[in-house]
Amino acid sequence: MDNFTPKNLTLEDVNYCLWRYFQESNFTFTQKIFEEESSILQSEQVKKNNAPEGELVSLIQKGLQYKEITEEYLRQQSNDSINEEQLSENQNEVNKWNLFDQQQVSILYGHTSEVNVCQWSPTENLLASGSGDSTARIWKILDTTDLDLKSREIQKPHVLQHLYSNEKVKDVTSLHWNHDGKYLATGSYDGRARIWTSTGEPKTTYSGHSGPIFSLKWNSTGEYLLSGSVDKTTIVWDINTGEIKQQFDFHNGPTLDVDWLDERTFASCGTDKIIQICQLDSSKPIKTFSGHLDEVNNVKWNDEGSLLASCSDDHTVKIWKMSEDSFLYSFEEHTKEVNSINWNRNGLLATGGFDFLIKVWDPNVMECVYTLDKHESPVYSIAFSPDGRYLASGSLDKLLHIWSVKDGRLLRTYQGKSGIFEVSWNKDGDKIAASFNDGTLAVIELRKGDLEVLNN
Repeated sequence: MDNFTPKNLTLEDVNYCLWRYFQESNFTFTQKIFEEESSILQSEQVKKNNAPEGELVSLIQKGLQYKEITEEYLRQQSNDSINEEQLSENQNEVNKWNLFDQQQVSILYGHTSEVNVCQWSPTENLLASGSGDSTARIWKILDTTDLDLKSREIQKPHVLQHLYSNEKVKDVTSLHWNHDGKYLATGSYDGRARIWTSTGEPKTTYSGHSGPIFSLKWNSTGEYLLSGSVDKTTIVWDINTGEIKQQFDFHNGPTLDVDWLDERTFASCGTDKIIQICQLDSSKPIKTFSGHLDEVNNVKWNDEGSLLASCSDDHTVKIWKMSEDSFLYSFEEHTKEVNSINWNRNGLLATGGFDFLIKVWDPNVMECVYTLDKHESPVYSIAFSPDGRYLASGSLDKLLHIWSVKDGRLLRTYQGKSGIFEVSWNKDGDKIAASFNDGTLAVIELRKGDLEVLNN
């Protein structure tokens, strides 16, 4: 580490500097995640422990200087007119699409850091958002027939504080409404799950995890709340008693996602490449699915509960069935990590990946029916409309696209100002929300017939 040059810096060196930086900054949870995923504690660099304090900052400074010098050289060597022409072509491509009228879009301001997640209430036009600023917010979006009254549509949100006194920042990483929209559950980096009323009043705080919560879901009756954490465990909380109903510790790495099959049975996945099917009052998994070669990012049951879909960093999407010990099918058309999956009510499966692509699959015939390729950056979120006829997608390219499920055509587009982390339809399918990296949210109000005309 003492003789750093761009030529001799290794991946192990970089990991060690990151680990030291997390230590020096007292980022305890981040350090724990990094230790799990990088196996840095087995590194020779950790055993030597001879890097000076602040080494990562020093390396970044050197790297930026090198990058600046290189870019300046390339800039001088390039033809500026060609660069301008390319930028113009990219913008013209966006302009060809059917962009939403700006009057249909309301921008929600208030968060001071990236908005990681957003979700509509299942019963009314309440939009919940969770951010890196240690707050969740509940926004009431009023209906109107006059698009000139946009300023009256957005009421001041309820702010749900996850940070008190001198505590450190606690990103809100996950949230989920219960079935009747009375309660909102939030999960955060401090390992706590919190329950709030729809008016933003705190109801309960659950402290059982020793690491950040990455996923949480209510069961369909609202009796239990399920949470999955970096601490490798999943916990089912009894809402009536406020206590832990059962804790499951069957994963060998951080738990990344959870999804209920029925009132007492759920699937969980994680960095250990395994999917566990667990049931309340059972002391071990009732089923273990293995077959992925890298971290499993998401799991999702179809509406009937007959099929489970999973997506992974191994570039594949797999379909599982409880009656089978191995996957029914492995979809292998993505060329990079797959990080989002969603079923529609008719049994089609959509997947989004870091290869900038969205794939729509029909598990009945085990094939890809559409490849949607208008994004230019990783696709972070996909969501079907309530009637299953349309698919919304959000990407780091700042674009929200709406696609026809009938024929895979791109119908409408909204261009934001920063990367999109999540998209969500409201219960009636006439509003779409998107959360952005710049701390804002956008709510798009669909006029009657907006999509139907284009979809005919």
